[in-house]
Amino acid sequence: MAQSPLIAAIRTSVVHVTTRTNWVLVLVETDDGRMGVGEATLDGHEPQVLAEVAAAARELIGQPAIPTLPALRPHPGAFGGLAHAAARSAIEQALWDLLGQRLGTPISELLGGPSSGSVRLYANVNRSTLLSRSPEAFAAAARGAVAAGFGAVKVTPFDGLRWDPEQERPARALIDAGLARIHAVRAEVGPGVDVLIDCHGRFNPRTAVVMVREMEAIDPYWIEAPVPERDLEGWRHVRDSTSARLAGGEFLVGLEAHRRFISATGVDVVMPDVKYCGGIGGLMAVTALATSFGTAVAPHDPSGPVSTAATAHAALASGADQIVEFAWGETTWRSDLVSGGETLDGGRYVLPGRPGLGVQLDETLAALHPFAETPVAPDLWER
Repeated sequence: MAQSPLIAAIRTSVVHVTTRTNWVLVLVETDDGRMGVGEATLDGHEPQVLAEVAAAARELIGQPAIPTLPALRPHPGAFGGLAHAAARSAIEQALWDLLGQRLGTPISELLGGPSSGSVRLYANVNRSTLLSRSPEAFAAAARGAVAAGFGAVKVTPFDGLRWDPEQERPARALIDAGLARIHAVRAEVGPGVDVLIDCHGRFNPRTAVVMVREMEAIDPYWIEAPVPERDLEGWRHVRDSTSARLAGGEFLVGLEAHRRFISATGVDVVMPDVKYCGGIGGLMAVTALATSFGTAVAPHDPSGPVSTAATAHAALASGADQIVEFAWGETTWRSDLVSGGETLDGGRYVLPGRPGLGVQLDETLAALHPFAETPVAPDLWER
C-alpha cells in the first residue's frame, strides 16, 4: 500500500436542529485533497467539544491519516471528560471515512464484513415530542414511526425526575405521568411492535425496583438505564430483582469501563456510542468484548446522519443481529444534510456499498442552520 496521506486540517460544522439539539460534525482534510467526516454531538456541551477538537487538531495535523493512531484513543480520565472522547471519536470516524474513500471500499468491508446490507433500527421518538409531552403526543409519535416502517419504538417518559428525588409526593406525580405516556404508546401500537423504555438513570435503586415491576406490565422490549451508569451496585440490585431485559452503558469510554459495567451489572444489552466509545474501531472492540460475555449490543445513537452511518457500518460488520437507535421525527431535513441522503426500508438502515462512510456533508445546507444555544435542563445530564 502506498504511503498514507497526512492530516492537513481539522475543522468543525455545528448544525442547529431543535431547541434540544445541535449536531457537531468534524471534518478532516488530507494533503491529497480528500475530506472525511465524523460526528461528535454532545447536547448542551458544544463549546467544550469544539475546544477538544481544536486541541486534537494541534496534536494531529501532519500525522498520517490512519484511524488507528494511538492519539485517537479517548481516555476515561482525560481532563476534557466526555467532550474529549467525543472529539477523538469523531476524528477517528472521519479517518475511517478517508481510508475507505482512498481504497474505494465501504468501511463495513474494511472491518471484515460485507460491503452492503442493512441493519435494524428502532425509532427514538422522544425528540419528536418536544412541543407536547402529553400521552396523546407520545402515542401519535409512535403511530407515525410505525407507519414509517419501524417495528420498534423507544420512549423517554420520565420528565423532571432526579435520580434521587428528595420529595416523594412530587416524584410520584412525575412517575405517574411517565407511566401514562408508556401505556398510551403500548395501547396505540399494539402487541406486535417492540416498545423500549429509557429511564435516563432517573431512579434510585429502591424506586427503580418498584418502577421496573410497574413497567413490566406493558411487556417492554427492554428497560434502559433504570439507575445511573456509575451506580454499579444499584444496577446489580435492580438486576437481581427482575427478569426484564435491562440495557445501558451509553456514556462509557474505553474497554475497561465497558468490561467493568458488563461484569458488575449483569446488563442484558450494552449500548456503546460511536461518538464516545472510541469511534468505529472502539465500537467494534466493545462489540467483541460484549460477545465474550454473552451480552447483546445495541449501539446508542440519538444523533445525526453521520453518526448513524458510522454506527451502521460497524453494526453490519459485526455480523451480529444488532438493533441501532434512530432519532425519528426530529427534523424534516435530516437526510438532506448528507449527499445521497439516508435509505430506510422497513425500519432498516440500508448501506448500499459506497466507499468510506458513504455520506458527504452538504456544507451549504449546514450553513443555513448555524449553532444556537440549547437550554438543557440539568436533569437531562445527571445520570
